[in-house]
Amino acid sequence: MDWQMILEGLGSWLVTAGMPLVAGLIGLDLVLGVAEAIKKGVFEWKRLAEFYRTMVVPYLMGYLALQVVFTFIPDELGTVLSPALGTAALGAIVLSLGSSVLGHLKEIGLPTT
Repeated sequence: MDWQMILEGLGSWLVTAGMPLVAGLIGLDLVLGVAEAIKKGVFEWKRLAEFYRTMVVPYLMGYLALQVVFTFIPDELGTVLSPALGTAALGAIVLSLGSSVLGHLKEIGLPTT
């Protein structure tokens, strides 16, 4: 295992469906969160920076760390385990962000069903 292999694995990860999905949900959550704060009259730039520090960076770094770990799983085990773990991690992130998006929609007063 060398750095070139790790970087190639990360490069392929960036073009998978998971990364744009996570980035899109983070963007949607951000826009809806700002809209909710403006509606309530409590928008603060500082809280926007906190959102990035507490939500965006941990989600992306955690997902990235898992992808690095998956590159170290031996081939025999990795062909089955890596996709399953990657899907589970992506599912957890999507569920968490989806829940936040739905909460913002409800607070704004938009239909969620």
